[in-house]
Amino acid sequence: MPQLSREGHRERMRKSYLLDGFENAPDYQVLELFLSLVIPRKDVKPVSYNLMNAFGSLENILDAKPQALMKVDGVGESTAVAISLIRVLNARAKKNKNDNITKILDSDDAIEYCNNLLSEETVERFCVVLLANNGKVINHRLFRKCTVNTSKVDTAEIFDYISLYNVSAIIIAHNHPMGNCTPSHDDLNFTINFKYLLSKSSIKLHDHVIVGENSCYSMAKDPEYLTFFD
Repeated sequence: MPQLSREGHRERMRKSYLLDGFENAPDYQVLELFLSLVIPRKDVKPVSYNLMNAFGSLENILDAKPQALMKVDGVGESTAVAISLIRVLNARAKKNKNDNITKILDSDDAIEYCNNLLSEETVERFCVVLLANNGKVINHRLFRKCTVNTSKVDTAEIFDYISLYNVSAIIIAHNHPMGNCTPSHDDLNFTINFKYLLSKSSIKLHDHVIVGENSCYSMAKDPEYLTFFD
């Protein structure tokens, strides 16, 4: 076997990636390949190790703000921006998938649409999707100031938004960025109260979707609440 050296290491990594996509490579090595494309003419393995040691996981690195990344030895402004852009680009691509979802006709459609909106969010968000009477998507909005604890959601702000459109029905959703998608007692109470408020304006509530870290939940798909959404 020929003796290996660091010379040509970048080229070997690229060729390996082109052959198998680095499917079985450890996270630090995938990160090293990415850094080798961002930082020219420098051994980036130590930088990859520094990042993994500082943040503990690849997920935490991608979630980190550029300012936090730049505190790691070997990470400059351009590298920090490049790393943080990975999540931004992925989130944008997922949200753009909703351009092809013009109607939401059932719970599976609602899950797909809300998952595209919320699955890449790293903070707790509340979402409202506005629908026409034929299920056509009119618009949606993510509320930055709301938290996943739906007892804290500002319903007045939501109704101000809804009032801008001719709406027949809505879907609400929120995310649990670091948890499962099981609804809390507050989530259930909020859904009941919010549906009542909507009924005063003759607007139907079609679903309440919760997007967890690795899965999604549709309240309208839950046998326990099927009649609630009839």
